[in-house]
Amino acid sequence: MYSGISIGAPRTLMELPQTWRELFPQRILASHAGSDFKDGTLPIVILILTAIGGAIWWWARNNPREALRVASDAATTLKNAPRRIAFRRQTREHPVEGIDDPRIAICAIAQSFLELDDLPTQDQRKRLHVLVRSNLRADEEEAEEMEVLGRWLMTQCDVAAQAIPRLGRRNFKIDGASSYDLLQDVLAGHV
Repeated sequence: MYSGISIGAPRTLMELPQTWRELFPQRILASHAGSDFKDGTLPIVILILTAIGGAIWWWARNNPREALRVASDAATTLKNAPRRIAFRRQTREHPVEGIDDPRIAICAIAQSFLELDDLPTQDQRKRLHVLVRSNLRADEEEAEEMEVLGRWLMTQCDVAAQAIPRLGRRNFKIDGASSYDLLQDVLAGHV
């Protein structure tokens, strides 16, 4: 017994509401009155979350290789996100200024040109991948990494129209005019 209130289990069901009213002042109970799903939405929310979880489990069970690839991509993205944020905080400059390879700048410029009018189609992305591999002399994995990094650099410039001049200036600072012909070869394959 503490100040006349029994903390233990109530002896009957009728004592339960009285015990809670005594333990908690009326203003505390009133502030939490709307959060207990009195209208029956909690079972619906639980049902929806269970269905989503079941669908994800079923997909992962039927496509284990794809599920592992998606999980690996998600883990890599989560691992690299703080690095991207830290890069901007530490250097206090735009990520485009950190490019040291003209091939990455060329790939980012090509992706920016792809997105000028509208979102690129899958065929356009495949064509860019082939052009990057052939013109920039990159293997499969290196070409994919350059495309991902180039796309991220483009999104850091907000829109493709702003990314092209910024990436072009950086490309000129890195390599001068010597990579201009290579850029023209990659861009000519899109048109």
